[in-house]
Amino acid sequence: MPPTHAVIVGIDQYPEGLQQLSRAANDAEKIIKYLSTELKADEKNITFLKDGGAKKADIIEAVSSLEKKASRNDSIIFFFSGYAGQTQTDVEGEKEGILCPVDVLTEGGISDSSLLMLFRQVSKSCGNNITVLLDCPAKIFGWENPSSFVVVAPDTAKEGADGGAFTEAMLKVLNDKRDLVKSMTVEAFAGHVQAAMDGVEVCAFGVNVNRQLFNVRGDSSHHAFIPGRTLSDGRIVLCIGLAQGVRVGAIYGIYPGNIKGLKRLGSLVVKALDDNGMMATFYDSSDDFDVPNFFYAVEEDRYFEPVGMFVSTSPNTGVQPLAQYSGWTNASEAEATITAEVDEDDGDVSMKWNGFADDPKFLQTEFDVTFDLTDRDNIQREIRRGARFHHLVGAPPPTMSSISDGLRIRFGKFNDHNDNILDSDRFDGVKEIKLGVKKGEQRGPYSLTIVNNNEHSVWPYVFLCDPERFTIRSWYRPPPGLLKAPLEAKKELVIGSETDQRSFIMSYRYGRARDYTYLKIFVAKERMDFTAFQQWFTSQTEDQLRGHFTFKNTDMAASSSIPELLTSPGKEKETDSKKLVKSSPWASMRLTIFETFVDST
Repeated sequence: MPPTHAVIVGIDQYPEGLQQLSRAANDAEKIIKYLSTELKADEKNITFLKDGGAKKADIIEAVSSLEKKASRNDSIIFFFSGYAGQTQTDVEGEKEGILCPVDVLTEGGISDSSLLMLFRQVSKSCGNNITVLLDCPAKIFGWENPSSFVVVAPDTAKEGADGGAFTEAMLKVLNDKRDLVKSMTVEAFAGHVQAAMDGVEVCAFGVNVNRQLFNVRGDSSHHAFIPGRTLSDGRIVLCIGLAQGVRVGAIYGIYPGNIKGLKRLGSLVVKALDDNGMMATFYDSSDDFDVPNFFYAVEEDRYFEPVGMFVSTSPNTGVQPLAQYSGWTNASEAEATITAEVDEDDGDVSMKWNGFADDPKFLQTEFDVTFDLTDRDNIQREIRRGARFHHLVGAPPPTMSSISDGLRIRFGKFNDHNDNILDSDRFDGVKEIKLGVKKGEQRGPYSLTIVNNNEHSVWPYVFLCDPERFTIRSWYRPPPGLLKAPLEAKKELVIGSETDQRSFIMSYRYGRARDYTYLKIFVAKERMDFTAFQQWFTSQTEDQLRGHFTFKNTDMAASSSIPELLTSPGKEKETDSKKLVKSSPWASMRLTIFETFVDST
């Protein structure tokens, strides 16, 4: 761990006119004790501002001085326990959140914009290994998603038995899980603290919440990990559901954190999906391991349906050369999603994607990828990734959605409404567009516009899906830790532009006549976690965690021994997905982009 510098503020004794607090200063002293004993922080590197010594100027000076005291990438911690509030006057139409120093009535508070500038200035010299811990409500602050520091704070501040409930929970996590702290990310830390607080949401926000706690040089979180927790009623739940393709009967490996290399604790099986498809419930844990209150899960088995594949062999010996591989089932040539051509004389196997059942069909002679028949690991990987791609990208939208009627989409060249291929189309099901690209030509950049005509804000998520190597990558998702939904009521969000890194450009492909690209689009009323939806072009950690090298000649479909879907203990519900979701607070659609490549100019 890098050296630690800290500014710790605890204020009980506010001036007359404000109710006195009783435990804020004591909370601050507990934090100092932890920093000294566990993080081995040097006493000279800790500034403690208590009661009358915590004036506005003192706090600002203490933070500013870190610019000279700390070296680059040293761990900088700012802790505040005391009053927080909002300004009476609006700044650009919105009230600012403030921390209340002891002289707040005469000097005013320290606004979120001031804190943002302070930490931004410190980060210029010291880097962004800055962690802000606030025992006051996170929702009053408007700094959104800073890049120079990360923030962990409760949605609601309340008192515990021996101090602030947030500080109590935070110290419990830091002390009880001291062996895990060195490999715990900021977002995982917030999850553990929330699990230790009964019914209080803990927010982690900032661009770098996926970095290790107090250590920007450590490993970041991996996208394959999915958060889960144990509820007060004893249920063990996964924080994703039908929207992200979770299936009843799927097997998930359980881990204490979301960084590669951590020891696997055991596995759990999905028992049920909730009524709105946003959360999954596991079976009760076996006696093999104790499920933590907060944990991470990874897809391991039965998390996708086997993909239909047609296998042709040359010469035709009557022996199925791919029988040893898992994740696929025999399909006719006309109905197969994937075609595999095995040439045993040359000793190789070639694979190509034929499209979903509702895609426009064409005679595709070009293969996407070829493997040597001895390259068993990569053949198995390709089949299982193809099956997962088919399962996730091809999943239907919810039968009924409470928000889809209020959504529209446009797709066309950026800033050119006359070239819109889709213009205010309904947000539902599957839509298809055709694009022709001539030799030597590039077309674009194309942008996607999501129009929200609902009376409430929404959270959009968009993925670019390429079947050539079965990659699923994020085109747009709200920044981590964003507190407000990015697409407000009666507004629109444009994704992709000429200067945007997310720009979408179509290029001519030599040696290929046609191709598919897919956009998978989700919009939700509440924030959802789609991190694990991704499938990277290459990731050894992803392959190992998800079992892409697993050779099992077994049916990947959900086990018939899994009982019927349960929406609550003791209540049975039919497993038919059409009956599962009554009115979902999310919607999804697939946009199929059918590309043709023309040699003529």
